[in-house]
Amino acid sequence: MSIIQAARYGFGMGAGSLISRRPGAGNEEDADRSGNSALTASFLVAMAFSIAGLLNLTSISKIY
Repeated sequence: MSIIQAARYGFGMGAGSLISRRPGAGNEEDADRSGNSALTASFLVAMAFSIAGLLNLTSISKIY
């Protein structure tokens, strides 16, 4: 669970910083692109964690 939270916080802080600096520099298009890229990357990482969890469901359920 902490690995997932670390990835989520990392994407959120990094994307927030990157996206907030772009409009200040006058790059509205780059801000939009950065936001879309961060959202897509976050979705792909979430899917990877989900697939890994589903593939190892029996091993994970034995822990609990």
